[in-house]
Amino acid sequence: MSFFYYVFTCDFVEGKMTSWQEGKNIHDCNKYMLDNQIFCDVRFKVGKTGMLMGAHKFVLASRSSVFAAMLYGGLPETSDVIAVPDIEPDVFDILLR
Repeated sequence: MSFFYYVFTCDFVEGKMTSWQEGKNIHDCNKYMLDNQIFCDVRFKVGKTGMLMGAHKFVLASRSSVFAAMLYGGLPETSDVIAVPDIEPDVFDILLR
């Protein structure tokens, strides 16, 4: 889907058009963005199956010193996709949340 679709997608609530950000706190907006893969700027190839999972660098770095070092440290990851083969996708999804 296009950038335009994500930025301007609206819902109708009680007959009124609202954006997905309106009335939500930062946690709810971040959850919505992760659930719908909006503005994800890093991808992980996870588990033995190599499932691709998107995430947000800033959120990961703000909650984990390991991700902060990995994504923004002195030798940040430069690959478009970061392989994490030793954790299963359902467990990694919990970690992202």
